Amino acid sequence: MGAGFRNSEAAELARKFNVRLVGGSSPSVGVVGGFTSGGGHSPLMGHYGLGADNVLEWEIVTPTGQHVIAKPTGKYADLYWALSGGGGSTWCVILSMTSRVYPDVPVVGAQLSGSAEGLTDDAYWGAVTAFHNFIPTFASDGTVATNLLKNDVFTIYAATSPNKTADQVKAQLSTYVKYLDKNKIPYTVNYTSFDNYYDHLEHFLGPYPFGSFPITQLTGGRLVPRTVLESQNSTKDLVDTVRSVLANGHFYVTLETFDLNVTATARATYHEGKNAVQPAFRNSNLYYIVIGEWDFTLPRAEMVARQYELTNSVMPALKAATPGSGSYLNEADFGDPDWQQDFYGKNYPRLSQIKSRYDPDSILYARTAVGSDKLQQDGEGRLCFNN
Repeated sequence: MGAGFRNSEAAELARKFNVRLVGGSSPSVGVVGGFTSGGGHSPLMGHYGLGADNVLEWEIVTPTGQHVIAKPTGKYADLYWALSGGGGSTWCVILSMTSRVYPDVPVVGAQLSGSAEGLTDDAYWGAVTAFHNFIPTFASDGTVATNLLKNDVFTIYAATSPNKTADQVKAQLSTYVKYLDKNKIPYTVNYTSFDNYYDHLEHFLGPYPFGSFPITQLTGGRLVPRTVLESQNSTKDLVDTVRSVLANGHFYVTLETFDLNVTATARATYHEGKNAVQPAFRNSNLYYIVIGEWDFTLPRAEMVARQYELTNSVMPALKAATPGSGSYLNEADFGDPDWQQDFYGKNYPRLSQIKSRYDPDSILYARTAVGSDKLQQDGEGRLCFNN
């Protein structure tokens, strides 16, 4: 696939060849480049691993002008490693990427929605907490779900279960549904079945080709370790933190539930040291994306103040509730002062060495990309090397 190839285009082409590709949720996201080089979480990752786990080779031009193919072995194996999860915008110019694909088979989906209407706050947030406790079980068969959480609405709006029947998906949701019934929490639930992955994506995440995701937003993100969700006390503290984050109405949260370790195929796509994906992905079952939609009717200063709120209040609270974890660098807070650790984890020292090897003059730059800590902006916004 050439650089600039959108997820909707890739999914449509894959359907024509009766295969499926590990691409993103948003139809307009480019499959090649930042999505995959940042790791690439996907509705299919519970079955096939992350986008970066499935890369076979990169076709690139280095900052020194070399046209090369980077593969897992050979002369440019270190660059392949860095490109596969170590973030975009800093290593080279990506021309194309070759990725593993899988046979297309029917896909079952699910959508469950509940609201706080008619409930006490404790009853509503009790249901949210129960879902968090349920996540390790829900993700245990490779099911991946995108969910929405606000002060008054909780929705599993796109559960993806390839190679499953509707009855199997119902059984997977049954524990949580029984909780809702027992506690008289109103909800609606429905199930879908499509004979190919493309139609499933378009139904839940369309309309294609561009989808309906907002693009003018403040964003922060945090991976939640499985150990937090397996402890009732830790889960309660986590949900209490999220509840406080949402209290003033400035933000809402989307949740991606997953497990990269449960299917044989997903495990086969990755081994320790294969690529530079943030290691925290491997022991997590949940990813929070904190979103504040930019309100153009408000003074710019007020929205800038919300960005500071996100960086200095919201994200530190979530970090405290998820010790030792990290963030998915494509959906994270650009103002994170600890971005080296949060975005790259233990891989950062090696990534920094590779950056120096292939781009010694720091020609390629992005604010939180590997190597950007060698530069700073002067008073007029120009980039200068740190002394």
